[in-house]
Amino acid sequence: MSLSDAERVIINSLQRRGFNIRKLGERLYTASKELKPIGIKRRHIFCVILFTDKKIDIDIVKEIHKLFEKKKPVSWRTFFFYNIIFVTTKGYTDEAMNFIRRKLMGAFNIRPIMIWDILSTSFTKITHIIDLSSRTIIYPYPYEELQTLIHREIRELIDEVTTSISRL
Repeated sequence: MSLSDAERVIINSLQRRGFNIRKLGERLYTASKELKPIGIKRRHIFCVILFTDKKIDIDIVKEIHKLFEKKKPVSWRTFFFYNIIFVTTKGYTDEAMNFIRRKLMGAFNIRPIMIWDILSTSFTKITHIIDLSSRTIIYPYPYEELQTLIHREIRELIDEVTTSISRL
């Protein structure tokens, strides 16, 4: 699967699922979708997606981290499912993966206990690396540990991309 094929598959799949797609640059997108609230807590999916034919290195990851911190939505009484998706044809460096583990992964206030926990922001932040050369989806930690933190719509998107990659 070529990079342009992957771009078409992912963007079309997001649009079919009702995401608002915004192109920020060449092969750089944001996608967002408001979900049905649970009680008084609103829910929102926000993705930054980069398609590159370069190896994912520390410079690329830092640049996307900086962009993500600028563009990510934040709001009271909202649970955000943040996703950073790298689509590459060349793999990644260990230095980049270490940075991803430190800065581009995490969860905050996902099991509210007190009333002020419900009123404040909650989020999960997951990074997905789709390596077209090895036809794999790579996560910084074992997928089984992360699966419950990834929203169902994003899991379905990743499954669809995995199926498309394996067909070629």
